Amino acid sequence: MKTKKNVKADVDVLGYEYLRCMTAAACSVCALDRDNDWERAALVDESTTRPPGNNLRTEPSKTRRIICVGLGSGAMPAFIASKFPNVKVEVVEIDPVVVCAVREFHGVDFELIDDDGNNTDSSADPGLGVVLGDAGPWMQQAALAVLRGDEKPACAIFLDAFDGDGETPAHLLQDNFLENCYETLAPGGVVVANAFNGVKGSLVRKNAEQFAVALEANIGQVYSWNVETPVNVVFLARKGKGSGVGATRKSDQGADVGKENSLRFSRTQLKDAAYKISTECNFEWDAGDRVKRAFWVTVDRTAVANGDSTLIKEAPAGLDVNPLSRFAEALGTSMPPEWEAENLVEEGEKL
Repeated sequence: MKTKKNVKADVDVLGYEYLRCMTAAACSVCALDRDNDWERAALVDESTTRPPGNNLRTEPSKTRRIICVGLGSGAMPAFIASKFPNVKVEVVEIDPVVVCAVREFHGVDFELIDDDGNNTDSSADPGLGVVLGDAGPWMQQAALAVLRGDEKPACAIFLDAFDGDGETPAHLLQDNFLENCYETLAPGGVVVANAFNGVKGSLVRKNAEQFAVALEANIGQVYSWNVETPVNVVFLARKGKGSGVGATRKSDQGADVGKENSLRFSRTQLKDAAYKISTECNFEWDAGDRVKRAFWVTVDRTAVANGDSTLIKEAPAGLDVNPLSRFAEALGTSMPPEWEAENLVEEGEKL
């Protein structure tokens, strides 16, 4: 097959709305926590070593670590690496065809790490690296490396991986994988996930809410966002600031997780932080617009125990709304009722 040469990606472009929402959500929450702010410079410990299979070069200016599970078109990791020079972006992608297509046809420049953990592109951009492999065992090794002190923890982990049927691989939704994500995160770090959305009560929506329940149980407090086209819903889970490396997971801490862990950011805080970032970093779009309708997610544990179709409650972040009002019932990230027919078609295809 003849490949295209001299193709260069425009890394300033992030075309899909759900990718803009994921990026804006992560960078705004991290910015409100100075320890994880992507723009802040910090000294790099040059004595830090990397574990086998994770030999991405670290330049002195790369003081923040971001992990992407799934390469996709390469647009989001390339965008982040370009806009945030203090960030080292590590991508784990299982499909070699995707890796080849992103490089040869999308023109995204990155380091490629082979099966033996060797860098095959010494001249490639050190701000973006791709590991070819399964994210499950890779994340387990990443967690162990952080626990040993061999690797710095990540300030953000993006989950945007789908199989050939458009489904998130089941092992990436299980507790042990999310536990490894938790161990890999810095205190205050975030896991941001894209999920297919559905109307309230549908199987598609229940699957999305089950993901939110798992994120809350294994990572920490959850936020949610509608995407401009309601086919997607974005969830963000934040590790508690009181949770250091090796700390007990939130789900094991009981109801009293401390004042620090109970703090959540409001819509105004998120919008202002995101707008400031997109202005200073010359985004072609307003990140504040993407996060201004954030919701705080609360798991309905009774509904989970009963196996109900609606498992979470969503409240506008930082707004006082009577939870018993009809207005409150209409709020949230579920798809509008007029999309019900599409959900029924999707569910029928899976039977």
